[in-house]
Amino acid sequence: MKEELKNQALKFKNSPEGSLSKKTYDRAYLPFQTYLDKYYKEENLNSWNYINEKFILPIFDNSDFNVYLAFLKKTRPNFLPNQDKALFFAASIKHDDRFKEDFKLFFAFLYSIDFYQDLSFEEWLNVKYWKHPWFVDNDDITILEILKYQNAENYLRVLFANLSIFESF
Repeated sequence: MKEELKNQALKFKNSPEGSLSKKTYDRAYLPFQTYLDKYYKEENLNSWNYINEKFILPIFDNSDFNVYLAFLKKTRPNFLPNQDKALFFAASIKHDDRFKEDFKLFFAFLYSIDFYQDLSFEEWLNVKYWKHPWFVDNDDITILEILKYQNAENYLRVLFANLSIFESF
């Protein structure tokens, strides 16, 4: 983790357990596996479930895509998925056993909105600025590195649901 972020988190050292401040401190100072065990073993995935239900699954569940487009027009996100691209990409990673099905559909959604920018999917999985590929600002760990840990999938689900493209939801 960047030294600057660790220094900023230090002010939260004595924050109460369960607070966002304490979670920020722990992310900077606990070993990553300990942090994941503490906060993501049984994470509340309400945000992930909402994003998945409203924005991801309708592309793939054979529902009327026009109903989905009407929903998008009403909610006015800063993205417009291309269903053909999403289905193509989902088919291309269908047998990739590194990821669970919900991740595969999410990655296909991201592909359909050109989230990866000029990166290939494999490059995106291996860069540290995966949360925002439109500018390089190294985070501390890649997606594939994260997935080597236990409880990492819940951690990623929370981070994915909080990507900047979903800020207003």
